[in-house]
Amino acid sequence: MNRLDPLAQRWAPAAAMLGGLVWIAYTLAAMLQPWGSYAAYTDAQGNNAITNAPVFQLTALLGGAALLLLGVAMAGATRRLGLPDRLPGQTGVVLGLVGGAAGLLLWLSALLMQPALATAAMNAGALMVAVGVLLVAIDGAGRTLTPSLFLIGALGLAAIFAAALVSLVSWMLPVYAALVMAMYGFTWVRFGSILAKV
Repeated sequence: MNRLDPLAQRWAPAAAMLGGLVWIAYTLAAMLQPWGSYAAYTDAQGNNAITNAPVFQLTALLGGAALLLLGVAMAGATRRLGLPDRLPGQTGVVLGLVGGAAGLLLWLSALLMQPALATAAMNAGALMVAVGVLLVAIDGAGRTLTPSLFLIGALGLAAIFAAALVSLVSWMLPVYAALVMAMYGFTWVRFGSILAKV
């Protein structure tokens, strides 16, 4: 772990910016579906099937890459800023890393064509990264860039909530959820650019 720590610290700004951009690409693919829908259904034999396999795989690969990059960015940024002093911040770093590791599970679900696993991995990973960032920000209150981290975590939770509302209520159009989710990605890009100067 000691060898990975300096590497994560050095690449945290780039991982945050790239992760934010990949998150935006994932948002466009998942919410606005420019390449078509990849709806899952149960076929006559009771197996899960997907209407558009290449789009499903592309979306899952983008989501997995975003989670992995954002988890690494969060862990590297906290180490770079010297933030997690107490248990809440340390728990936040662990949550961020586990959320990032969910990106690998998302890639596996794309390869195995398992939409239920993909949904579970994306939702759990995105929630863990957002809550992890909030815990680190709360633990480091009053220190450099913690307000930015708090904003990122709050927007992450709002993005998850907006994505969930798309399927629950009729007034929440996918474009509104995509807007909130894209703002989450843009905050990561901005945070990465600020972090590069620290």
